[in-house]
Amino acid sequence: PMFIDRVVDVLLLKTLLVGLGKAPVFAIFIALIACRMGLSVTRDARSVGTNTTSTVVQSLVAIIIINAIFAVMFVRLEI
Repeated sequence: PMFIDRVVDVLLLKTLLVGLGKAPVFAIFIALIACRMGLSVTRDARSVGTNTTSTVVQSLVAIIIINAIFAVMFVRLEI
């Protein structure tokens, strides 16, 4: 109970809504990258491993870039 009370005191509704808004955008980009990379897999195991690694790296880079765009946007909108 004490932890919950403290979280409610510290966490702003705005912060929660921003996080909930960004998550679906990240999910869509990750899904698009994964689908694109999945469709380029050939019939050998090495291709699956290589494309999986590439998908993870591309997704991480995309999330960092998208998060930076969100940060700039939120600063300009004063959110």
